[in-house]
Amino acid sequence: MKRLLAHGAGRIYQMGSCFRAGERGRRHNPEFTLLEWYRPNESIAVLYKDVADVVSAVLGRALEPQVFQVATLYRKVAGWDPLMAWDEDRFDEDMALKIEPALPQTGLVYLVDYPAPAAALARLNPKDTRVAERFEAYLDGMEIANGYGELTDAEEQRRRFEATVTMRKERGLPTYPLDEAFLRDLPKMPPTAGIALGIDRLVMAACGVRDIAQVRSFCEER
Repeated sequence: MKRLLAHGAGRIYQMGSCFRAGERGRRHNPEFTLLEWYRPNESIAVLYKDVADVVSAVLGRALEPQVFQVATLYRKVAGWDPLMAWDEDRFDEDMALKIEPALPQTGLVYLVDYPAPAAALARLNPKDTRVAERFEAYLDGMEIANGYGELTDAEEQRRRFEATVTMRKERGLPTYPLDEAFLRDLPKMPPTAGIALGIDRLVMAACGVRDIAQVRSFCEER
């Protein structure tokens, strides 16, 4: 989709199946459905309204999001500042075990200003380069969407991809070739806000259920 943007597609969206190996549970299935859309020449702020509008329309009631800065929550809830001392493993563990359980468990919540190392595809905030233009939306305590001010600097994107490859090699994880076609097209992509929203989880919230198996025709065994 980003290559389409680079070739002048304008505002675009798609909804379809996605696949992620190794994740199974009440909120995870290896096959899931995403709605993804991009707004060229607009800022990430427009996505805040988009998500609220989509969720409000599906649920049939207006929702006003509560907004929390990621670093502020980590200082308050987890007792450390990821902007001062980055630790990816600790960040991910604390997000799952401390931060997410501490969020309001009803309504719409936005986590904003993610640390730069936690946003490999997002551009940095020009006012504070320690954070990236990334936010995540939570509905009734479930993560439902992940939005970016998209990075369009091909050299910086290549550097981040290569750093990821190095990290995966050091951890003994599989590595993958860089997407050279994407990197060639990236400089032609306009400044863009982009987001992916999980349809299964949105339907879960609309139906008042807590297991993804209740809203999919088939789920893999756990």
